[in-house]
Amino acid sequence: MSKKLKIVLVCLLVFSVVFVSVGIRYREELRETFWDWLCGPWENHYELYIGIGSKYNLSNITLYLPVPMLHGNVWSKISEIEIDENWRTEVINTSYGKMLKLTANITEWDSLEIEEYPSKEIITNNPVGNSLTLYPRFNESYVGIERPGVLPETRAYKAYKYGSYIYAKYNTSSENEVSIWIRFHGGKSRANPLGITSVWYGYGYEEKITCTITGSGKGWYNVTGRLLAPDVECEV
Repeated sequence: MSKKLKIVLVCLLVFSVVFVSVGIRYREELRETFWDWLCGPWENHYELYIGIGSKYNLSNITLYLPVPMLHGNVWSKISEIEIDENWRTEVINTSYGKMLKLTANITEWDSLEIEEYPSKEIITNNPVGNSLTLYPRFNESYVGIERPGVLPETRAYKAYKYGSYIYAKYNTSSENEVSIWIRFHGGKSRANPLGITSVWYGYGYEEKITCTITGSGKGWYNVTGRLLAPDVECEV
């Protein structure tokens, strides 16, 4: 094979590789443009839900709860909680780090919910250190792949568990059970085509911490947190 022919073949090979890569990139951009036109842009969403249940009414219950943080900074929406006669909140420093102090009067079941739709992209498949997650957290470990059956049912989620703390102080009868439930969700989703509200798709991670205390709350409790994150990230 002559030297000129080799040069020509190399040039053709390089051209074909560049052409294919550009074509793939253009195809992906075209596909994304189409879905933006049909469904609208991706929407980022954070949501914190705190639920407290008791067999009997409780007065002046004081809790220190894990709080969403990123790079040592507490989620700014925490400071915007609307205070009423049943809920009083503030962020405090504890021996385990910053936590959400909550003082409340509980009537069998009460809950608090906070939401935000930030403009900054939320990283869902690797949220710890990249997006807001609950703190304090320690000894985090990978559990395995799970398919929890939420939309879409075939999607794989990475499961993790970690240790955390809850502080609870209140007086009640010895047979009373108080349940504390914390759920934090971060994700992104698209508006559905044609305004069909029952159709949506998106990517999100979810954390849950639960604690059940029998009798009076007497201080610090070790709890276990659970994180489910998508196995892959959806590019926005």
